Amino acid sequence: MNIFFEWSRCIDGYQIQTDKINPETQIIIPKSNIYNKFNPLDSHSALLMQLAGIQTKRGFIQFANHNGLLFSQQKDTESVEAWKLYTKQMNEAKEALRIENWDCLIHYFNLNKLNLVNIYIDSSDNLLNIKITPQTLLQAIWWQFLETVSDGKNLEICTFCSTWFTVGPGTGRRKRRQNTRYSFCSPHHQGQFAYLKQKEK
Repeated sequence: MNIFFEWSRCIDGYQIQTDKINPETQIIIPKSNIYNKFNPLDSHSALLMQLAGIQTKRGFIQFANHNGLLFSQQKDTESVEAWKLYTKQMNEAKEALRIENWDCLIHYFNLNKLNLVNIYIDSSDNLLNIKITPQTLLQAIWWQFLETVSDGKNLEICTFCSTWFTVGPGTGRRKRRQNTRYSFCSPHHQGQFAYLKQKEK
């Protein structure tokens, strides 16, 4: 399964303000009308796990600055409450994966995957491949999560920067050994962590 995805992100970042129509609602809005196109999945292999760990408005803004809004693109806005709802679902999916509650995982995936997702078969490399084109970042995050789980990859968190990442088949990273205490998203962070531990001695 291959996920093909392109998304818009405001290069000047995002901010939270009160909705003028509904003063009780806070919304996440772009700071300007300048956008670039990119694929958030290229720079992060475990976006669901990362977003599931965010519970603050500041965290939402940081995530949006890196990846864009969840289901809107240029000139659109999203409510903070919607982000809280989606991160709650992701947290529950994260816990369901930990305890292997597959029915719960299927339930949340089915809630978030279907609308306007294009699925087709490609044989350009002489093999039959399923190609999926999500229409929103929210969909892409759930499809990425499904691909990780169904391909037998594992999810680990970097001891140095707290970033989630995938390990196992096709990731270029080995699963952390059971007798190993720490896990790192890159050799650079492993080296920085070792340096800081050495300074503490």
